[in-house]
Amino acid sequence: MVLFLFLFLVSACSMGRVLKHDAEARSKHTACVTCHRSIDPSSSGASLSFADNVDPSSICLDCHHYESNHHPVNAIPGKEYAKSSMQSFPLFEGQVRCLTCHQAHIDPGQNNLNEPAKLLRGGPYADLRELCFKCHYQETYAEINPHVMRTSDNNIRDVNGKPVCLLCHSEKPDPQGDPADVRFRADVAFLCWRCHASMMGTFMGKHFHVKPKRATKTALQRTEQERDIVLPLANDGMLTCSTCHNPHQQGIIVRVAAAAGADAPRRLRMSKDAICSACHGQ
Repeated sequence: MVLFLFLFLVSACSMGRVLKHDAEARSKHTACVTCHRSIDPSSSGASLSFADNVDPSSICLDCHHYESNHHPVNAIPGKEYAKSSMQSFPLFEGQVRCLTCHQAHIDPGQNNLNEPAKLLRGGPYADLRELCFKCHYQETYAEINPHVMRTSDNNIRDVNGKPVCLLCHSEKPDPQGDPADVRFRADVAFLCWRCHASMMGTFMGKHFHVKPKRATKTALQRTEQERDIVLPLANDGMLTCSTCHNPHQQGIIVRVAAAAGADAPRRLRMSKDAICSACHGQ
């Protein structure tokens, strides 16, 4: 009975979509009632399309588990983010939430269920930094090199009165600690793309934020054990930039296995000839 009701709702939502406009309308979010309390949200107005006292952004987290490994949410933007271009990115109770940067439909409330590219407001973006700099000032990052972490007398460098570590980390990591305990200000991709957006391409598409196949993960773990090295995955188990690259300056990380690649060419944790076989075999 429950399965029948679910299939009925999905079918009803799909029928409503085709009847309202055309059969080419497309959406990965097939069941309107997953988020809305009506299969035709536009009929009751945008303010009534969600259940009472439900934050629309919280619905995203029912399926997309990015609250601790994506752009920070439930954060109040500081005055330094008061750019005119930010006005098209809505806040919710004054806070940044999922729907600040994302939207499920191109024309909310108009029964257009087509999705914007990667659900990003104002997209598509040839360079993802275009989205970031709708709120953040590019010049804030232009003269900062987060990879230079030590002063001439071997102390941790300060940037804007804070340890350089906090440019990427939400709290200063323990240099001898377990990499699994490290916490970031945002997803590693956001942090790297501030300077390295040009790295996007075919290779990145197949390697970044991709869940490794079982055989690939087994090979990765075997390499870690055999080489006494750490090839860390993101908090959600996906491949990320720091799986292969170590962004730290030599001497910052004390634990030998996690320190591999510091100041190496391209900051690779293994040599260019060996890094691919770490996961893909010989």
